[in-house]
This record gives sequence, structure tokens and C-alpha cells, in this order.
Amino acid sequence: MPRTVKRADLILFFLPVIAGIVLAVGCRMYGEAADGGMVRVYSDGRLVAERALSDDATFSVRADGEVYEDARPGETEYNIIVIRDGTCAVIDADCPDGICIRRGRISRRGESIVCLPHKLVAEIAGGEEPEVDTVAQ
Repeated sequence: MPRTVKRADLILFFLPVIAGIVLAVGCRMYGEAADGGMVRVYSDGRLVAERALSDDATFSVRADGEVYEDARPGETEYNIIVIRDGTCAVIDADCPDGICIRRGRISRRGESIVCLPHKLVAEIAGGEEPEVDTVAQ
């Protein structure tokens, strides 16, 4: 005999789904700031810049490791890095793939943005611990 779906069945099914979505959005919105975090920028393995996430800044890094406090998009082999609202992002680069731009904003310790053509790494150090995805035993 087929069983009909009742209103209570739908509520029991969708309530945990909705609660999970609300929880995920809440954690994402309120878990962004990494108090005390620093952005460390490496060019070819050498530390070329270090800025606090709490300080808004825009600067460019050339592939040879030169750092300029103003954006210089007319040059070749550059990455423009923006630190704003406790996050860091590469907003412009002349690399052929643009993966560093598409990476988006980072704000938690251990997160990084990598530009392989320019040998550039921007990583978050200090601040908030990264969240644990899984535990392997």
C-alpha cells in the first residue's frame, strides 16, 4: 500500500537542511576576521613584503621581487595585492592563467594565494586557527 507524504514528513526532512544552510552562512559571515593576522608575500621564495590584515593597503609586486606602494599596471610581470577589511586578494596580474586573481580573498591562517608564472606566494600567518575539515586516524 503506497504511503502518502505528510506535512510532518516534509518538515522533518527540510528542517535539518535549512538549519545546516543557516549555520554554514552564519559561520562564513562571522568567522572571516583573523585578528592579529599578517600577510606575508614571497617572491621566488624570498620574503618581500609583510603587512597586517588590519591595515588597508594596495601595493604591487613585480616578478623580480620589487615592491611598489602604488599600483603599476603598465609594467610587465606584476601582481597587484589589496588588503581590505581583514582580507587579502590579488586583484590584477599579467600572468597568462589568472588563477591568482580567481583565488579570491583569503583571511585565515594557512590560506594562500599562489601565482606560479611570477613565483609569488601571499599567505596568512598568525591570527585565527584554520578550521578542521576532517580527522584521519
